[in-house]
Amino acid sequence: MNILKKIFSNNTTKSNLFKYVFVELDGSVRELFQNEKEYLTEAFHPNDGGRPYIKNNYNQLLLDNKIDGFLERRKVPKEINVKLVD
Repeated sequence: MNILKKIFSNNTTKSNLFKYVFVELDGSVRELFQNEKEYLTEAFHPNDGGRPYIKNNYNQLLLDNKIDGFLERRKVPKEINVKLVD
């Protein structure tokens, strides 16, 4: 139980976590900023080149061979902690 308290500290509970997180260039993972959450919840036409790209898995590299990008929270490897943002 102490482990769960540590993971979900700062008034964050599993039920109110946003569905997506962001993988940084160094492979670390963080929560999203408010503007990123708004971007991901915006309605886009399927052919809109400005729509967000969601990685299929943590290790997936983008066309520029970088690891960064949006990822579903459930696909973050268990050994990686998701960092909180201000």
